[in-house]
Amino acid sequence: MIEKRKLIFFFTLTVIFGCEKIGVDPNPPGPNPADDPRLKFKGVYNMTQLENGVNYIMTIDTLGPYCLGGGCSSLSYNNFGNLFTFNQVFYITNPDYILNYSSYNPITDKYGKRWAFSSFGLPYSPTHCNALYGDSIKICFSLNNILYYFEDGVPYQNLSLTHVGVRQ
Repeated sequence: MIEKRKLIFFFTLTVIFGCEKIGVDPNPPGPNPADDPRLKFKGVYNMTQLENGVNYIMTIDTLGPYCLGGGCSSLSYNNFGNLFTFNQVFYITNPDYILNYSSYNPITDKYGKRWAFSSFGLPYSPTHCNALYGDSIKICFSLNNILYYFEDGVPYQNLSLTHVGVRQ
C-alpha cells in the first residue's frame, strides 16, 4: 500500500511540475517600432506653393505609439500648406507612400479663419498628389470658406492648391 502511495505522490508531482501552462502571454510581442510605416513620412520639408512661389517649412512627425489597426497610430502635420497644424489618424495603405489625410470641416488656419479642407487628386499618374516619392512630396488640397467667410469677415474663397517639397 505504501508503494501505491509513493507512486501516486510521484505521479502528482510529475503532473504539477511537468505540465506547461497554456494561456495568453502577458507581454505579447507588439509591432516592431523599426517597421513603423509612418517613419517614411517623418521629417522637415522645404515646401513651395505652386500658386505663388512662396517657400515655407512643413514638418510631419509621428504621434503616439505605432500599433496595427485600431486607429491608434497618428501623424502630426505642422504648417501644412503654410496654414494648418493638425493630427490625423494614420491608416496603412497600399502602396504605403500615400498621405491619407482626409477632410476637415471646419479647420482653423493660423490666422484664426475657418475653412472646409479636403485632399484631392490621386497618387498615381497623371496627378501624383498626396504622396511621397523618395524625399519629394506633393500635396494637393482644396479650401472653401463659403460657410464661414461672412462671420470671419473675409472674402469668399474656393481654392485648389498644389504644393511640392523636398525633405531636408
